[in-house]
Amino acid sequence: MKMKIHPWALGIGITISVFAGGIIIMSIGVSGEHFSMVTDRYYERGQSYQEHIDMRDRAMRLEEQPEIIYDPTARVCTIVFPDSLRGESLSGSVYFFRVSDSRQDFDRSLRLEPDGRQEFDVADLSSGPWVVKLRWNHGNEEYYLEKRIYIN
Repeated sequence: MKMKIHPWALGIGITISVFAGGIIIMSIGVSGEHFSMVTDRYYERGQSYQEHIDMRDRAMRLEEQPEIIYDPTARVCTIVFPDSLRGESLSGSVYFFRVSDSRQDFDRSLRLEPDGRQEFDVADLSSGPWVVKLRWNHGNEEYYLEKRIYIN
């Protein structure tokens, strides 16, 4: 007597096999991905977060704030300081933070031209969202300002 395979048993077997194969393929694909943390020194950054909040508040209370301007046609990001904030006692840094990959982050020193501007060529940066973080000292106070930009 020949044994007959029921269609529903065959369907269940195929479904389970396809599901298991999909899980295996997905596991192999995910194991090759790079997962980056926002920062390697997470605990240290958390300890100084109140200082960061204070710097941001000081910057927001200024009558004139620096501007972070992104020009997508020229692929240039420009920092513009108002006359009231320029001077010999001004120092700081500009940090370009790549939202999706911390390996692309980089930091530049603030070196303003006499007209209070500094340009950064962003033509070589990867497309996608970035955060430009401006941190500066003027007098005895520290300030912080950031702007999200999208590079095409």
